[in-house]
Amino acid sequence: MHSHDTVNLNRSAFRTAIAFAIAALCALIAAESPAGEAIPVGFCRGGERPALRLADAPAGQAVLRAFGRDWAEVERDGERRGTVRAPEVRVPTLFTIETANRPIGELIVYPAQHAAEWDAELLVCVGDDVPAWFAEWLSALGVPHRIVETPSLTAEKLSRILAERKARRIVVAIGARNGGSEPEALARRQRQVAAPMVAFDLSWFGPPLEERTTLHATAAGSEIVAASGPRALAEIPVTSRRSPWNGVARRVAWLATPDGQPVIEAAAGPLPGHPLVFSYLPWQRILGRYDGADDLLLGVLRKAAAPAKPWPRPAVLRLLLPEGTMVESATRPVLTRHAAWLKESDQSVPERSRPFHDEWPTIPNTAADIAPPEVLLVDLRGPAVSRGDAERVITALESSLGRQPVVILGEDSAIDARLDELAKRIAEKRRPAALHRLPADDLPPGDAHVVELVLLLTRLGVDLGPIPEQKPNSPNH
Repeated sequence: MHSHDTVNLNRSAFRTAIAFAIAALCALIAAESPAGEAIPVGFCRGGERPALRLADAPAGQAVLRAFGRDWAEVERDGERRGTVRAPEVRVPTLFTIETANRPIGELIVYPAQHAAEWDAELLVCVGDDVPAWFAEWLSALGVPHRIVETPSLTAEKLSRILAERKARRIVVAIGARNGGSEPEALARRQRQVAAPMVAFDLSWFGPPLEERTTLHATAAGSEIVAASGPRALAEIPVTSRRSPWNGVARRVAWLATPDGQPVIEAAAGPLPGHPLVFSYLPWQRILGRYDGADDLLLGVLRKAAAPAKPWPRPAVLRLLLPEGTMVESATRPVLTRHAAWLKESDQSVPERSRPFHDEWPTIPNTAADIAPPEVLLVDLRGPAVSRGDAERVITALESSLGRQPVVILGEDSAIDARLDELAKRIAEKRRPAALHRLPADDLPPGDAHVVELVLLLTRLGVDLGPIPEQKPNSPNH
């Protein structure tokens, strides 16, 4: 064995070796062990003796392998545990842990003196339910952090931790157990700790997606990729992820797939200055393997901890179609949530913006009774549009041509051609307020279409409110 050898590779050789090994790694990334379970991933620095988590496999000799050779023998401690002295490396290096030529674990080793660029006054509090790889990765990068018992964590305890560590800012990482079985539980948890949170792999995230995609930064997430650059971001392959949460709240994507589905997003929680950040990526299969991947997650943590920008004066939806009696929460959850939040928050709504909820508040604005900005919405989903309704909608849109954002949901042959003509005229005038068309026609909408509409309306300034702390039908709500 060569437990003390140095992995003597420069960056170019490292990339070349990884390229040749990519086919094998894809199988590993699919995370199939001999027992069909996920292959555990660990992180450490060269020269350390990490405690290894292993997939279930019969006891026997196990070795640490990379680049076609054995580097060290793994000391097994039962079927699922082991230890090994990590080789010294010059660049982050992926080792597999194998027994009888079958992978039962992975270990990513960083140089012994590796230190990530990090604000020493920013502390990461790692919940005791966050997967172990996260704290290991922070240690390997030299990022200050502290593991905490999340259920008993309070704002007062966080203040004491900040004082002890001489830090000024904090971000809390949270996992599935303490993230609760529903979004409302996470909102209550954030109220308890009064801090920004980054959530990993929560039970109420969407189901796993096994498909290859690439990552793109949105305008809101551009600062996250500043260190690595958009080219490095585009070269990070993602072969699996969780589907995004399908709920309705004020949500902003930071990183997304090419079709706009978020992989990292911030949702409004109960505290205006502290976002709830949701991560749908399998970071343990990305970090240390690709240029810029570490900087990417560090950027997410930094942005989560930064003070949230004030929410601008919100816009309201002016619904041109359908009639109010057709707008129900079971089929149009986004529209009904907007109406409910306006009523709940006592936001002012002008009379002309109340075609589908007569109970919407009409409290005058305090600023000289100025009406809030509007986003016009035409929902073509459902029954066919009558000729009279089509004429009414076209007349309304022409009267505000290009001056207000317009959202068209669904399609209808009675009006589609005229909407296309309107879109062309708006484009010719180069008006800043565009016409946005989401052609999905299903009622109730699919989860991806709910997320798409929520992100669009939030981007247009429509306030859908925070994640509530109680369900709407709860006796305490």
